[in-house]
Amino acid sequence: MNQNFRNEVSAYYDKEACSYEDRHMVNETINRIRADFRKKVLAEPMPAMVLEIGVGVGFDIVYFAEKYPHTHFYGIDISEKMLEEAQKRVDSHQLKNVTLRLVSVEELPAFFKTERFDLIYIFFGALNTVKNFQEGVDALTLVLKPHGRVLGTFVNKFYFWEFFVHFVKFKYKIAFRRLKKVWGGYSLKYFVPSYLYYPRKIKKTFKKYKIAYRRGYSISYPAWYQDSFRKKLGKFAERLWRFDNFLNKTFFWKWGEYVLFDFRKK
Repeated sequence: MNQNFRNEVSAYYDKEACSYEDRHMVNETINRIRADFRKKVLAEPMPAMVLEIGVGVGFDIVYFAEKYPHTHFYGIDISEKMLEEAQKRVDSHQLKNVTLRLVSVEELPAFFKTERFDLIYIFFGALNTVKNFQEGVDALTLVLKPHGRVLGTFVNKFYFWEFFVHFVKFKYKIAFRRLKKVWGGYSLKYFVPSYLYYPRKIKKTFKKYKIAYRRGYSISYPAWYQDSFRKKLGKFAERLWRFDNFLNKTFFWKWGEYVLFDFRKK
């Protein structure tokens, strides 16, 4: 990873770390989406060696490690502050089956010289902040066991609902923001270098894998940063969640705010 690029990304998430937990704990939308991500991980028996990419403050690695004490979970991140918060969470739960490391995706083969993983999971678009997407995926492939599983979630290049809402409000700059070569993250105030991809680009980059499952999130259901809008919708929001389940059976699945792929190494 280019050092300047890495420094920019890590600085952004270092700044986010102090308030990340408080903001996410009260956000019902993001917690519902997170619960569904976890459900997809748990659709199969938990293997012996698991790696989380972009561990953040440790919500998910602690959840899984408590549930499966005989599995060893490794978590990496490039933000020191995020890892500090994650380690506090691991220590407070007295978990002995978790190892956290300050490592970038591209550095995985050099760092994990002997360890090989059965499952790698990536929640909330951690690979969107990798400078060279193909290099990052190749690094994952090198540390994944034969026939191993990568469950990856990605921030989508084209989110129809966001585009439509801003376009009709004549906010063209925001409407087309995701289509730029470098995205910049969700915040309009703080910039984080990041890249968005169409589902076909993701599939092409994971060419050494077969797809066992795929799904779009927040196609009609509000995105995580629209939690206040979800509250206004009341019970109707539940109908939109169910409607998304239907849309995932159509070509509209690729128009959500997030896309999830369950890849299997060939």
